[in-house]
Amino acid sequence: MLFIIQHQTSELWLKLLAHELRAAMVHLQNDQVWQCRR
Repeated sequence: MLFIIQHQTSELWLKLLAHELRAAMVHLQNDQVWQCRR
């Protein structure tokens, strides 16, 4: 059970990281560097 919870937590963190990186890439492409600092 602990393995399943740990795996799901890792998956959620990776999804959040992917989302944040995509948002940062969009801001950088639009020359909105300050938006990436949050």
